[in-house]
Amino acid sequence: MNIKEMKSVIESLLFVTGNLLNISKIADVLDIDKSTAMKLMTLLMDEYNTADHGIHILKIDDSFQLCSNAENFEYVSKLVNTKKPQPLSNALLEVLSIIAYNQPITKSTIEEIRGVSSDYLVNKLIDRNLVQECGRLNAPGKPILFKTTDEFLRQFGISSLSELPSFESLSGSLDENSEKDELTISDLLHEEEMKKLANDDNDDDNSDSDSDYNTDYDNESFFDSFDNYNDYDDYSEYDKEADNELYGNNNSEAKSLLNKDNKNS
Repeated sequence: MNIKEMKSVIESLLFVTGNLLNISKIADVLDIDKSTAMKLMTLLMDEYNTADHGIHILKIDDSFQLCSNAENFEYVSKLVNTKKPQPLSNALLEVLSIIAYNQPITKSTIEEIRGVSSDYLVNKLIDRNLVQECGRLNAPGKPILFKTTDEFLRQFGISSLSELPSFESLSGSLDENSEKDELTISDLLHEEEMKKLANDDNDDDNSDSDSDYNTDYDNESFFDSFDNYNDYDDYSEYDKEADNELYGNNNSEAKSLLNKDNKNS
């Protein structure tokens, strides 16, 4: 079987599967090694992932999936009733960033870093398929471990956890913004989410009047971007209290994961 024929088979596999297809499965079907299969996928992504193609190939870790071109969202939404994901509250982003940079992690460790109870917030992230259980820690009580999901990578537009902003880049941002409000890792995660939502807003060509919410993301600070979030049922009183406790006093007392990093260093 030549390269053209193998690429054709992979296209069929991706189409029939619909969901994420692991590279090992592709290699098994074609009876080739994973390295060769990955090279074929790279060739296909180079062909598909261009502005003039309506179908793109999404890569999540070692898995792949067919998806529509994000530039066509305005037209696809006319056919499919697609709702934009609600933005995450400050407290949810804080917990999510802690899990993302320390996974696998227990709930007690999350609460130790934040200084407040996080049980509700972890469960909310699980409900939104951004976090999942991934076993138990070999310690007294066998506490549950948590990690991020493939949906987390999908929503933040990254292929793997290695693409998350590094602690070094965060430190650089803190140095450059030393006279501004304290910046946390959750700010960087929020920036990725806002870029994705802002791109969707541009594709809608200001047609958000019929959507469930309407938020302006242009040049807004991380904390100001959630001023209108009280309109959502998903933003509970618990979230408000957690946000006020974590981000009160003009955000000067906001906690970041750098605190933990400094303790360990």
